[in-house]
Amino acid sequence: MTSVAEITALLRPLPSPNPYPSVMVDDKQDASRALTAALQYFDADDDRQAVTVHLAGEELGLLHRRDAYSLPPPLLSTRDYGASDQAALPGDVRYEMINMRCPVTNCSHRFALILYPLQPPRCPVHPEQTVVVAG
Repeated sequence: MTSVAEITALLRPLPSPNPYPSVMVDDKQDASRALTAALQYFDADDDRQAVTVHLAGEELGLLHRRDAYSLPPPLLSTRDYGASDQAALPGDVRYEMINMRCPVTNCSHRFALILYPLQPPRCPVHPEQTVVVAG
């Protein structure tokens, strides 16, 4: 949970005129939904620098992009197992699919995987055998 106090501690004075869009804090204790809205707004465009924070119809101040990202990200109920699938990682990724098979003659068990285990995988049919790259 992101508290209202955590957000208000980071707010800056409002400019006049105020060109920034608004996010509404709709709970006097929990500002998680407002922070989520601000982060989604900032994520959509790197040029977006601030949002105006409102509580009970009152403009509290500006939440700048850097300050919003300095807070722990709110936990969203929509996040579940697999929510980070397809997430972009920094750097140049050079993963390759590797075809592997059990070395025992006539064993039809094969793997197609991206290999990065601490231990080499073993054949589920012949657990004493380490799989090898299929040629």
